[in-house]
Amino acid sequence: VNDISVPAVKLPEHVELTTGEEDEDVIHEARCKSFHWVPKDQDNDGLGTIASASVVVTKANPSVKPSTEFQAAISSSKGENEEKTEKKNGESAGKEDDEKDGDSNSKSAKPEGDKKEDPSSSDKKDSSSKSTLAEAASAEKFRWQELGVGPIKILSSLSKNGKYRMVQRRESTKNGPATKVILNVPLWKESTGERTAPKFLTLKTVVDGKVESYSLRFKDSSDASYFHHYLSEAIPKCKSAFAATD
Repeated sequence: VNDISVPAVKLPEHVELTTGEEDEDVIHEARCKSFHWVPKDQDNDGLGTIASASVVVTKANPSVKPSTEFQAAISSSKGENEEKTEKKNGESAGKEDDEKDGDSNSKSAKPEGDKKEDPSSSDKKDSSSKSTLAEAASAEKFRWQELGVGPIKILSSLSKNGKYRMVQRRESTKNGPATKVILNVPLWKESTGERTAPKFLTLKTVVDGKVESYSLRFKDSSDASYFHHYLSEAIPKCKSAFAATD
C-alpha cells in the first residue's frame, strides 16, 4: 500500500515568478477594454467577441453606400449640373439677341473648354470622393474584435534607450488578477495616439512590419485623458520603426 503522506513528485519550496517586465519601468497604468481592427475573415482565436457599432465609436459609418452606388450618384449629379449649365447659357444668349440685334453670334456663351475652373476645388472633390470610397471599402473588409478587459501599461526599457511598448493582461474575473497577455505591441516614434471620443483612444503602431490599429475604451474620460497624456509624452522618446534593430 502506497503511503499517501509522501508526495509522488517533490516540488521546489520556492518558485520565482517572472513577468518579463523586470527590466522595464512602468510609465503609466490604467484599466480599459481593448479592441483590434482585424480582417473580417480572421479567426477569433478565443480572444473575444465582435464589437458592435454602439460599443466602438471609431467603427466606420454603416450608412456609407457601396462604391457602385457612389459611382451612380456621382454620374447623376454630374449630368444634372451639365444640363443646368446648358440651360443657363441658352437663356443668356437669348437676352443678348434681343438687346444687340443679332450681334450675339460673336458674343455667345464660351465653349466649355474655355471656361476656367479652380483646380483646387476639383482636387478637393476628387479627394473627398476617394476618401469616402476608401472608408466604405475598409468597413466592408474589417471589423473591431474585442480583446478583453484588464490593466494596460506603458513600459520603457531600463537597459535599451528608446525601447517602449504597451502591454495589457486580461482579468480572469472582474477586477480580479490579470494573467493572460492580450496586447503586447511596440511603440515607435511613428506611432500615433488620438482621442476619438471622451472615453476612447485609438492607437496606430507598427507591428511586424504592418500598421495595426487598436481602440481603447476607458471607464471615465479622465482615465482616457491621463493615458493619452503619458502616451503622447512617451512616443517622441521612442526610437524609429525604420531604425536598425538591436
